[in-house]
Amino acid sequence: MKALRAKRGLRQSTLWFLISPATAVLWSCAVALIAVLFPPGYYERLVGEQDHVFLSLPVVLYVVLCVSAFALGYRLHGGLMSLLSNRRRTLPEGPRPGQHAIIPVVLGVCLVLIPISAYLVVSIASSMSLSGIASALLGNESSLLLRRSAHEVFSEGNVSYVFIATTAIVPWLVWQALDIRSSRRRASAEGYVAVALVCVLLLLIAMSALLVQGKGELLYPVLAALVVWIAFRLRQGRLRQRRLLVAGMGAFVFAIGYFSLVSITRAQASNGVAHSAETLVAFTVGSYNRFAALLDGALAVPGGGGYYWTSWLWEMPVVQNFFDLQSAAMRIFGAIPPSGFGQRTQYIYSAGLDGHLTSWTIFAHSFVDFGWLGFAPFIVYGFLARLVWVAFKDARPWAIVLYPQVLWSLLEWRGTLWIARDSMVAFVLLAVAVGVGE
Repeated sequence: MKALRAKRGLRQSTLWFLISPATAVLWSCAVALIAVLFPPGYYERLVGEQDHVFLSLPVVLYVVLCVSAFALGYRLHGGLMSLLSNRRRTLPEGPRPGQHAIIPVVLGVCLVLIPISAYLVVSIASSMSLSGIASALLGNESSLLLRRSAHEVFSEGNVSYVFIATTAIVPWLVWQALDIRSSRRRASAEGYVAVALVCVLLLLIAMSALLVQGKGELLYPVLAALVVWIAFRLRQGRLRQRRLLVAGMGAFVFAIGYFSLVSITRAQASNGVAHSAETLVAFTVGSYNRFAALLDGALAVPGGGGYYWTSWLWEMPVVQNFFDLQSAAMRIFGAIPPSGFGQRTQYIYSAGLDGHLTSWTIFAHSFVDFGWLGFAPFIVYGFLARLVWVAFKDARPWAIVLYPQVLWSLLEWRGTLWIARDSMVAFVLLAVAVGVGE
């Protein structure tokens, strides 16, 4: 009996590890390793630019420093929690309101967000003719036209943050829907209506993301729903390995397929498989190639002082409409580093690289901010990541909202400093609101 219990506990720990921050960091390290080992001649033929990253010792050293700092922060949180748990007397934990689906709240949230999401879909769809949208989605015309139209809609007022807020609520709604389905309230009329409304809202969010033609806009909700489903089933002790394998493989195939589809339709490429492979190499190895060029001095970017790590403050949603935060940042940092496609292109072109590819890894952002001391913020990053992870495993409502975004930020190390983006403010505020309602 003890052996069986130990085996079951080991299996549970392994399955939890699959959706942990450690796994996401290992994934990002694997991408970095592939970039450093990728054949330079093949890269230059595929992407059409000089290779800087092949066997780059500075890149390896910087990544190792940052990952080690992240691991240190991660361990610091674990040690602190052990110390605190030893000092305080453990009391039996009673049921928390947030552990049970609150059907009226779910109904209310859905009834508010469904019209908003429908409005976003209609607004984006009406920005182009239906034939133009169909041509863009089928690849007859570049889907960048559709993406630009969607961004014009999002640029009006704070519409983009409304979309972010509806996306941020996805993990919490999925958790509540799963809770309703697993409880006795499943058979009630309110339960059926609540689950149906959650499905309608998720469909509208997927439609908006598809029309936006961004990769992360659709892939993040899919990842969030998958992670929440795995965590929920693990807490129930009802996750079968075969079902997990099918769900994981399905999500992976969907991610690769959607990435390829967007890449092909943007470029109107006829050689779909070859173009998808080129784009995948550009988005992974190419990002680290820009980082290597930055370390080598071939790519020069203004900055320093920490603007990228505090960009959530200087680009804060709504607040920046009333206060000139950029001027304040300019006075503090002296020079503001480039952010966004248009600003980075000129610097990348000047380094002799393809200016259409502007992602340059989280490590490049940290290097621009702090140089070779850029590993320091990763200590705080690791501490906070484990803080949210532990709360997520404990099914804290605020962590259910926040953890999938933290996990996504770790998976996106190859692209950007996601954890410090202005959109994180919306996620944190929503997590606070849900936590207060707990």
